[in-house]
Amino acid sequence: MGTLMQNLHAGLVRTLLQRAKFGLLALDPRYVSAVHWIKSGWSTSRPQLEQRMLVRVAQQIERFKTLGLLTHWPAGAVPLLKGWADLQSLPVLGRTELRELFPLLKQHWGDSQRAQIERSSGSTGEPTRFYKRRGYNPQGLAFHNVMMSTLSWQPGMLRLAMWGSDREIGMNSPHPSQLRQLGGLYLFGGFTPDEAEYRRFYEAIRDSGGCAVYGYSSLLAHCARLMVERGWQLPAGCVKTAWTGAEMQFPHQRQIIGQALGVEPRDTYGGRECGWMAVECDHGTRHINPRYVIESLQPQTMAQQPDGQVGELAVTDLFHEFTPFIRYLIGDLGAVEWRECACGRHGFCLRELSGRISDMITLPSGTVMCALLINQIVQEHPVIKQAQVVRTSPTAFEFQYIGDEMPADEFAELQVLLAQKFAGAQTAVRRVGRLELTRVGKLMQYRDISQS
Repeated sequence: MGTLMQNLHAGLVRTLLQRAKFGLLALDPRYVSAVHWIKSGWSTSRPQLEQRMLVRVAQQIERFKTLGLLTHWPAGAVPLLKGWADLQSLPVLGRTELRELFPLLKQHWGDSQRAQIERSSGSTGEPTRFYKRRGYNPQGLAFHNVMMSTLSWQPGMLRLAMWGSDREIGMNSPHPSQLRQLGGLYLFGGFTPDEAEYRRFYEAIRDSGGCAVYGYSSLLAHCARLMVERGWQLPAGCVKTAWTGAEMQFPHQRQIIGQALGVEPRDTYGGRECGWMAVECDHGTRHINPRYVIESLQPQTMAQQPDGQVGELAVTDLFHEFTPFIRYLIGDLGAVEWRECACGRHGFCLRELSGRISDMITLPSGTVMCALLINQIVQEHPVIKQAQVVRTSPTAFEFQYIGDEMPADEFAELQVLLAQKFAGAQTAVRRVGRLELTRVGKLMQYRDISQS
């Protein structure tokens, strides 16, 4: 009874604090304008939304051109954006160009009290540095809050997250952690899989009195599998909503997380450079945040792909103040299409996410394949909890996995399958205690150490 009353009291305090916060934000015209942008963007026609977005793209180009920050553009380039296809006339911004641009960004913003340096996680390649707004950001808060509500989160709802490294979750900085907890956000580290930490996470969910749960796809799936195996059951309805982020979500992960939490986890798509770009509604559509233009491009020509066709994703941030993320190649493969959803929103959505550019493996024969095939292997072999393909030499690959000892017949079948998939290369299977993660705790599908 005491725990129940404590939960009710804490929930009431959180609700009052967050409603007061939302009330104050509603007095800021910049916040109100950004909320209107995203909500109206999900309720207009395609021609109208495209035209609104093209106007914003033109404004961003003019801003950064005036600042002298479009150094990767041809001299004298004056794009005319009369229609959606005209976006193809704009140069793309790759990671190499962003690294080359950074000294100029630092020259402009290094002494600014409004800007701060941030860096990508490096999960899609070498980390890159850029500048973003420091401190209070009403537009960013507006976009974040609308996307949260799309995931069925409500003010006052406790959030419990299984995230990556100490840096990523703020564990190495106590004050931000305390502020997060005051706002109802509790973070748990999953950089190194640890049963004690997973148990602590489970107990926090169990005793929450109702919460939202989210985290890295691989970490939540690993924790969920342990919950099922250990018989750690949750009271019905204690998880109100759940979602995954930072990594691709796969069907087997969705299934085991749903089984453990009692609700199917929704998918989100984002990046350190651009924040939340798309979230899944309760009808299964990944709605793209109208703050962003996301194009699917043909990798060789950088031409726009037709609706629904997979290509390299380029992102344009229509509201970024400090870094010209205009047709920024974020390192992922996916398909974009227009959809009118049963949830009432209509607009651009991510029809498909097909992996990272860095997950593409070139075999000695010249054939290109995607490392995501390991997720099919994980699904078909229950003893495997997590896995990774490691290139140990130009002609040799090792399938490393965490899990139980594999029966001899399954082990032999897996060796045959890998020999077929990696034709012309040497292959091996090895059970390991832990897999190499990125510096922020993400599981890499493919790791190349052949040049180390």
